[in-house]
Amino acid sequence: MTLLAQSRTESGLPLPIVRWLEIAWPDGMDIVETITLAGPVRMRRGRIPLGGDTTMRFRLGTGYVNDIRVGAGPITAMRGLDALVDGTGITVVGREAATGYEIDQGTFLALWCQSLLFPTSWPLLPGLRLTPVSDAEVIVTLPFRGGVETALLLFDPERSAFPVAFEAHRFRAVGQPKLGWRATYEDWHWRDGLVLPTRLRVQWADDATPWFDMRVEECTANEPIEAHEDRARAAIAEAHRAT
Repeated sequence: MTLLAQSRTESGLPLPIVRWLEIAWPDGMDIVETITLAGPVRMRRGRIPLGGDTTMRFRLGTGYVNDIRVGAGPITAMRGLDALVDGTGITVVGREAATGYEIDQGTFLALWCQSLLFPTSWPLLPGLRLTPVSDAEVIVTLPFRGGVETALLLFDPERSAFPVAFEAHRFRAVGQPKLGWRATYEDWHWRDGLVLPTRLRVQWADDATPWFDMRVEECTANEPIEAHEDRARAAIAEAHRAT
């Protein structure tokens, strides 16, 4: 173990996280407040395969706005929105919008699935805890609405020091029970001083294959996203008026 790893271990961080941070951010990292990820995506809605592109704009540790376009080339068949702003979540598919506690919980987990990859976001969630289980598993305790959500941050120390997946129990839809949910981090690369996975796949426990498969082709840090947050706020307000 290097001196850097030793000092981080003495700070109370689990060893799998120490190994990852030592490689990813050996000299620490600059503050990253927002990050924008964009690229092509393959999805499924039920059994229907869909292709298109997505742009995810995260205010790390606080909220995000994810715009999804289904289509090919200049032809757009449908648009979707998945967002969390001011602690309220929304999902929009075409003209159908959903809000509620289940959506808030699901978008909260999606936020932290990405935010955990940038340690400067960790202080933004008071009470966040990282508890070692083994060389391959760390329990993540996420305070939420007066209670906690728990997740597993998974590693494969035989292959890489980087995290390989985030697993939690998430509401799939309003009125439905929680279900196992897994997001995988693949193809890690350094881009403009940031190290991040450039392939993101998401799968429900009762599905045989991922329903969301994105390749990150563009990454921009600290880009203003206020206009997109305002757009999500307006969508939430409209959805609430319609109920």
